[in-house]
Amino acid sequence: MQADNKVQKGEGRKIQPTESVRMEETPMKQNPVYLAVKTNFLPWCGVVPSIRLGTGETKIETGAFMPNLEVECCFAGRWSVALSGMYSDFAYKDKTRDCWAVSEISLEPSVWLSSLGKFTGLNTGLFAEYGDFDVRGSAIEVSEDMLYGRTGCFWSAGLSMGYRFSLVGGLGVDMRVRTGYRSVFSGKKYRYDPLDNRNYLETRFASTGFMVGVKVSLSYRFQIR
Repeated sequence: MQADNKVQKGEGRKIQPTESVRMEETPMKQNPVYLAVKTNFLPWCGVVPSIRLGTGETKIETGAFMPNLEVECCFAGRWSVALSGMYSDFAYKDKTRDCWAVSEISLEPSVWLSSLGKFTGLNTGLFAEYGDFDVRGSAIEVSEDMLYGRTGCFWSAGLSMGYRFSLVGGLGVDMRVRTGYRSVFSGKKYRYDPLDNRNYLETRFASTGFMVGVKVSLSYRFQIR
């Protein structure tokens, strides 16, 4: 009888199924990726964005306006890479006498000092650029009798530091200072002598050494991921 009672109690007892605890996976938070399009005001106004550009003199060169465009990708919360280009090829009157031609391509990775992921404020990085130039006539010598010109290629590399001011929406202003080393190669200096009515070519032309550059850019940034 006692055994039968135990069986009946066992049958009447509700068996509670063991519920498996389902672990919810926490999705990894992905940092947004931004793309910015910029243009530097200074070359549009005719100011070369760095000094010591193929003249052998430490001064800011001015010439024709220089269209330029820059694309910057911001990712991983505080990193960015910028690719920029500039091209100008203009003649004022006679291209053999008054020519201003400058081209440049630049790559610049940077790290933003703020870890908030907003890509504003102070940032610093490295830059490397390559370009060429052909400057003639009154841009070198104002004399109407003597014609001077300089042409060649250059590369530059160094450090950079910038600051971004946010305006409205994705609009902003980027200010940047560059400093580093510039090497000019394949350089040529030519001059026109009115007495002989001919051009003289001097191949020992170089403007190599310390350089400083400044950028003041208008930018528009938008999120792509």
